[in-house]
Order: sequence, then C-alpha cells, then structure tokens
Amino acid sequence: PTRAALRVRGTYGTYNQADLVVSGSVPIGDTVRIGAAGARLTRDGYGDNLTTGQENYNKSVLAGRGTIEIAPDSGVIFVRASADYTHDKSNTRGGHRLIPGLVSGAPVLADVYDSRGALVAPKQDVESLGVSLFAEAKPNDWLTVRSITAYRKDDSATPIDFDALPAVDVDVPAFYNNKQTSQEVQLLVDTGGFSGLFGLYYLDARAQTVFDVRIPGGLAALTKGDVDTNTAAIFTDMTYDLGDMISLSVGGRYTWDKRRSTVNRGVFIGASPAFGGTTAPIVVQSDFRGTADFEKFTPRASVSFKPTADHTVYASYSKGFKGGGFDPRGVTTACRNAA
Repeated sequence: PTRAALRVRGTYGTYNQADLVVSGSVPIGDTVRIGAAGARLTRDGYGDNLTTGQENYNKSVLAGRGTIEIAPDSGVIFVRASADYTHDKSNTRGGHRLIPGLVSGAPVLADVYDSRGALVAPKQDVESLGVSLFAEAKPNDWLTVRSITAYRKDDSATPIDFDALPAVDVDVPAFYNNKQTSQEVQLLVDTGGFSGLFGLYYLDARAQTVFDVRIPGGLAALTKGDVDTNTAAIFTDMTYDLGDMISLSVGGRYTWDKRRSTVNRGVFIGASPAFGGTTAPIVVQSDFRGTADFEKFTPRASVSFKPTADHTVYASYSKGFKGGGFDPRGVTTACRNAA
C-alpha cells in the first residue's frame, strides 16, 4: 500500500482498566515505508497487599515498536529494520497462602487475590528492548540471499516474598539481566526440481542472576551466577523431486557450543553486598569458574510419496542436539564429594 495509515484503539473496563494502542505507517517516496506503534496498558489491582498497602495484580505497561522497510519496485532487494521496547512497572504479584502461618498463626485470607508479604525492595521493574535487521536480495530467479541480525536485552528487578507474610522467611530480592546478539546468513536455491537452503548462524549471549534468600535469624544466602554462551553452526537442507510423486530431502547441521560460567554463593549475616550489606560471607558455598565445549553433527533425511493431490505418505529420520551448561545457582559444597 502507498497511502498513510493511522489506527487508534482504546479500551476501558472494570478495575479502571484503560488501554490505549496507537499505530500508523507512512510511505516516503515509492520505496520506503515507516511504521510505528505505541501502547499504554493500565489497570487497578483486584487484590490488595494488606501489609504494604499496594494494589495486588495491577498493571502498568508502556510499550512501543518502530519499523522501516525499503522495497524498490525491482523486487531485487528488501530490507526491514525494527526496534521494540517494553517497560512493565506493575506491582509485585503477592502470593495467596493456603495454610495459616506456622509460627504467627496468621489465618488464610478470604480473598485469594489479597496478600501480606512485606518485601518491597528492590522495586518491581522490568525493561526489555530489541532491534533486528532483515535483508534479502534476489540477484536472479533461482537464488535468494538473506541476512538476519538481532539484538535483545532485558533487565528485571523483583522482590519475591515466598512465605507471603510480614515475617522474613524466604524473602528473595532479585535482579535478572540477559542480553544476546545473533547473526544468520542464508542462501536459498530453487531451480524447480531442486531446492536447497544453506546457512551460517552465530549467537553471543550472556545471562546474569543475583539474589538473596533471607531466612529467620538475620541470615541471607547470596546466589550470583553469570553464564556466557557462544554458539556457531553451519546447516543445509536440500530437496530433490525424483518425479511428480516422489521427493527426497536431506539435511544436516554442525553446531559448536562454548559455555563459560562464574557462580558465587555465600551465607551472610544480614543482607549481602549486592543488596546493601557490607560484611563478608561467614560461609562460602560456591566460588566456581568453568568452561565447557560441545559440538555435534545432526543429520536429517526424509522421503515423501504423493499418490494423489490430497494424500502424502512419508518417512523421516533426524537427530537433535542440546549443548550442556552450568547451573548458575549451583552449590559447589553439595557436589564436592560426588563421583
């Protein structure tokens, strides 16, 4: 389409739910088009935290996305670049206890959406963003070249009060941070009786986790895990028509995985340094650094028979692969004597 477009959608509902979504696109000349969308999603909670006074199960989300496409009339080149962002500032969802407090005797609440957890730090906050670039070129009728590039990142701060009571009993302030970059290149060949896909793939990812587990007695167990992943692969998938009724397909993928990990776990008096504490650990349960490499060839083959236009009979064989890894919450002292 060559015309500009604008759409606005609003919703209002119970618990003061108010959603607004605005999207639109506009052409620039004959080959470029820009599009964008934004959303604001809100709702009051349908429960309450009786200790902190916060609404429980409320919603406060802001999100946006933008896209630019370049598509000349020749059809030889197509490019799409896009970015998205989401910010969720909804309150922490407090749990509902099914049994009374074992020490305090606090009764089960009548409303399953109410809670009594007292942990409020860090303040619940979740952000995520991503960008991607898709480019495709068709130098001739039988060949297509594609490049797919992407980056994603998310950061979460969340207080998790597992006992759902004011007492400090398995209270878990936590941070989660993830990011990854990927690149894929594809060659697609189609000569009529033969079609094939040939590609390369690379991923660079990092996942970080840090949280305290606070228990009665003023103790906290800090867990801090950091796992890096590098993955590369080459792959192909080819199909050859032996006639109008029989097709043979073969393919394979060779994958290289490399994992690097750092895991620290210790018991502290009071909060750990990651959450405002200043003391050294009284017990070190994990101080681990590890590296591991994995690689595998995974083949695939199939044959299909099409006796009629509405029926297909086929047989296939394939193997899969999943690289190993490290537990970012591992307790080294628990495994020290393992065989």
